[in-house]
Amino acid sequence: MTLSTKSDDGGGGGCVRIARGGYMHSIPEKSSSGCIILDSTMDRNSSMSKALMNPLVLTLVFRCLNLPNLKACRLVCLDWANAGASLLGKKTILNVNALFRYDGPHLFQATPVNDQLFRSITIHEEFDQIASRYKTIDIIKNGIRMLKFQNIQNLTTVIGKYAGHNENVAFQKLPLLPNLTSIKYGPSNDRLDKIYQRYAFPLVMQITINAAPNLSVLDVSGSRFPNLSGCRHLERLKFCFIRCHDTTYRDFSVAKVIRMLGQVKDSLTEVELRYNSYSFVRRQIRSIDVPVMSKLTTLTIHSFHAYLMPQLFNEEHLPALTNLSFENFMYSSSFSAHLEAWQRHRGVKSLALELCWAWSQDEFAESIAQLFPAVKKFELEMHVTRDSPIHEINQMMTPFQTWKLDEVNVDVGMVDDSSLIVAVLKNMSLWNGIKRLHFHHIRVTQNNFQPYIQDLILYHAAFKSLAFSVVTDVSQIVELAPPDSGIPINFSVAEILDKMQPIFKVD
Repeated sequence: MTLSTKSDDGGGGGCVRIARGGYMHSIPEKSSSGCIILDSTMDRNSSMSKALMNPLVLTLVFRCLNLPNLKACRLVCLDWANAGASLLGKKTILNVNALFRYDGPHLFQATPVNDQLFRSITIHEEFDQIASRYKTIDIIKNGIRMLKFQNIQNLTTVIGKYAGHNENVAFQKLPLLPNLTSIKYGPSNDRLDKIYQRYAFPLVMQITINAAPNLSVLDVSGSRFPNLSGCRHLERLKFCFIRCHDTTYRDFSVAKVIRMLGQVKDSLTEVELRYNSYSFVRRQIRSIDVPVMSKLTTLTIHSFHAYLMPQLFNEEHLPALTNLSFENFMYSSSFSAHLEAWQRHRGVKSLALELCWAWSQDEFAESIAQLFPAVKKFELEMHVTRDSPIHEINQMMTPFQTWKLDEVNVDVGMVDDSSLIVAVLKNMSLWNGIKRLHFHHIRVTQNNFQPYIQDLILYHAAFKSLAFSVVTDVSQIVELAPPDSGIPINFSVAEILDKMQPIFKVD
């Protein structure tokens, strides 16, 4: 019995030579052969032999190997192979596309695989070039059944260039997969705004969800809303509505969102909602019956203009909500309009806010401070340029002085004038809590920066850390105080200029 490994440098790894019965002849740390050998003539009933066949011991042995070495092992003993495959299955994601082939019209599993490897798998829409496009559906719906994997825990389905239009695809139910707890379904990254996943693919998604009675994590991107009525244990839901250009499936409905959330209202603890389209969504203000989501603690909303649900955003329907995140990637949408859908919520303790370029045209800070008065942790990302007047920075940042914060992390990008740096520093210095500030992608010259160094030194005393960075061919970062050091700036003007030199924009 031989276990071969490869070292990171391509040479031999360690070697253990063991008798079949377990008598250890030698355990050198290095060996050119890079193998573990068991002598078949030895006693299988010895204590050492039993130990080396113990799954717990084998797991400890294989954990000593890094992932490349574990993949390269030749495990000719079935017991060892099962133990190694089990650990490998926990650490890796198996791409099942290469496991199938077509012989004429018939689908075959071309490559046998240890069942232990079917824990986390990925299925891509594009398979062997021999398979015509319509057979992709056949591979997904019949291939899963053919593999008969019961150990699968994580399933990812990636849709790429499917262009079929056949709605009359017959699907049988998949056998129940009790260990399947995580499903991710959606397009490849470069297909987010393309026509995709119409007709058959949403059905594939649904039958997969229906086959997972213990599903706890679901990440779905699509133009259809999944039916989650059977997901009694779903805890985390990420949903991104992608508006297809097909005339049949272009409607987005807040009522459908509410209905989807209502199906899992008793189990959800985390929800993330996105809307991936630059098309205008008409506000829907009609009355909707909304559920009480008693366990929901974390809510992330990425599209203010789409998810306007005033009946849901309050303490009554989200009584356990403590973590709230807003992200606005739509230039034209109004954060203030979204905040109008909220009622005062004193349970929110952590608030994260990512602003788009047009934040200075939107007065929202006062509303946030009043709606969420108990915030203790605040994370803010924004861009500040010459188009952001200092008085608007003051107007946006001043209301947050009322919060009794414990921790603040602010990330400011694209600063092109040092006076704006000082404005942010001055306002943040008046906030409560431990403060960390990072200016990234800055675009200031030395001549522009130098007159403000004394102000920087003055206000920095209130900060736990302060960093500046720029991204060119090589990322450069300057930390005037290392993170968590708690040491105020004690550099001279000349020393600060010298430290900042790598990230100054050339005059």
